[in-house]
Amino acid sequence: MIKVNVKLFGVLSHPFRDYNPDHGLDVEIPDRATYEELLTHLKISKQEVGMVSVEGALVKPGERLQNGTRIRIFQPVLGG
Repeated sequence: MIKVNVKLFGVLSHPFRDYNPDHGLDVEIPDRATYEELLTHLKISKQEVGMVSVEGALVKPGERLQNGTRIRIFQPVLGG
């Protein structure tokens, strides 16, 4: 298992009662998990996500997460 830190933006944090926006969530996931597997673990569908960054860079499909990784998940941005 590895531990990653996840910050959720917009309404994505609402299902997590004790979510602290300054700290985010510390989440344990299996070794070599992808961000897609992290979304499944958090029960967040891909349709709810506009952008995911890992250590400040846009995530690539299938990219494996490392222990201690900082992940930012943003809802889609709408409007004009």
